[in-house]
Amino acid sequence: MKKYFYIDNETHLALEEQIRKELAEKRFADLHISCEWFTQTEIKFKELNKDVMFHLNLLKSMMNKKIKKCSILSKRAPNQMERDTVLRLKSNNWTVEEICNGLNMTRGEVELLLELASKEYQKLRVLSEPSS
Repeated sequence: MKKYFYIDNETHLALEEQIRKELAEKRFADLHISCEWFTQTEIKFKELNKDVMFHLNLLKSMMNKKIKKCSILSKRAPNQMERDTVLRLKSNNWTVEEICNGLNMTRGEVELLLELASKEYQKLRVLSEPSS
């Protein structure tokens, strides 16, 4: 059997007020937690933005250097002295990468010069062999 309690109007109002206060405090605490989360998220986004901007600027400067280097290299072909230097360095056991860095040339240029020199050498060997 259910028991019912009679609460007078004044007690009822006091309980309602207490419940409202508790709900308001809980909402305020939740709001405070949300504000802290937003603040921390904003700080993280600012740090992330700073990192992204740094890397974008770094990439931009690298691309500008690459474009300048490509435009300089595309304006002219390597001269005879540069071709001889590439061959001499390769004969002294320099790697392609070391030659590129030492002469400020691209890997493709160095490899092409070495390949052309190899083909020329093969032609000269074939031409110099006695005919049977």
